[in-house]
Amino acid sequence: MIVSDPAYSQRRQLQLRLEILFLTAIAVALCTSASAAIGVGASPLPGAEVIIDGSRKLLDEKWIYWKGPRFSSSLPIKWKIVEDPG
Repeated sequence: MIVSDPAYSQRRQLQLRLEILFLTAIAVALCTSASAAIGVGASPLPGAEVIIDGSRKLLDEKWIYWKGPRFSSSLPIKWKIVEDPG
């Protein structure tokens, strides 16, 4: 049986959109929780080069200013290093 009722068609379209929205929300929630252990404070992988770890020592060793006509900054870095408020 083919239903040609416009109200049925609109309800079906709304139902499909809600299903897609629900599945998208589930996928986002799963992806977010799966990557929660990666980020700030994570240990580097074996053999990885640590570029900046938040210490002033490593920052002074690795930081390079770009050369150019409008890049007038020079070493040493004059930023204040502050404690993490968290």
